[in-house]
Amino acid sequence: MVTIIERIEEMTDTVQSVVRGLNILEIVAEHNEISLKEISTLSGLNKATAHRLLSTLIATGYIEQVNKNGIYRPTYKLFSLGNKKIDHVDSYKIAHKFISDLSNTIKSTVHLVVEDGMEVVYVDKIDPTNSNSGFILKSQVGKRAPMYCTSVGKVLLSKYPDEKIKEIWEATDIKPLTPKTFINFEAFLEEINVIRSQGYALDLEENEIGVVCVGCEFYNHKGLVEGAISSSIPIMYFESKSDYYIQHVKECAANISKALGYLPE
Repeated sequence: MVTIIERIEEMTDTVQSVVRGLNILEIVAEHNEISLKEISTLSGLNKATAHRLLSTLIATGYIEQVNKNGIYRPTYKLFSLGNKKIDHVDSYKIAHKFISDLSNTIKSTVHLVVEDGMEVVYVDKIDPTNSNSGFILKSQVGKRAPMYCTSVGKVLLSKYPDEKIKEIWEATDIKPLTPKTFINFEAFLEEINVIRSQGYALDLEENEIGVVCVGCEFYNHKGLVEGAISSSIPIMYFESKSDYYIQHVKECAANISKALGYLPE
């Protein structure tokens, strides 16, 4: 049976020593602490060749020798390199593709927001490509909105402890934008608990009569909330297909999180 390494080495444009060195690096990283004998066996290399490559990896800072008994383990250099790559990832550019697909699938406007102070800021907006067959909400990138009356704001607030939510509530100018806007904190906190249990938030005409918004947060590679997305749907459409819209928004948020390197527990 031909191994992956043997198959790679058959390629004419590869450098054999580089391929073998990377293979050893992966073996050590996978096992965390491993002996020269085990490395030799797993890599298919004799001990002399494996030791020579290990010495190079030690010299370049990727592997360290734990003791004189020949136990090797990876250093944090690999972790550092991985973080450099992640730090250069523009999460909003990644999210853009997913919310574009979502908008065209459900045929409605989709927003991407981030939290800023005690408000949310709309940093991206996608309207369905075929505007004749979809619902387009009149909004704009850069718009700010309070958290208590938007689905994205509520889902972001739900990640905070109750004390923090109360602090934000008391510092916000709470006013009824529609007859359905939450203006009582106890009732609002009950809504937050519902959001926590179901994993998404709804704005049921709390910001604009006739419009329902479904909101869900997404996470970065550190497990921290990076932002939230929402879809805006006329209430007449939402009432007949609520599960459809909710499921698509949740899946989109989960896909963004996955693309950003988030690993759910």
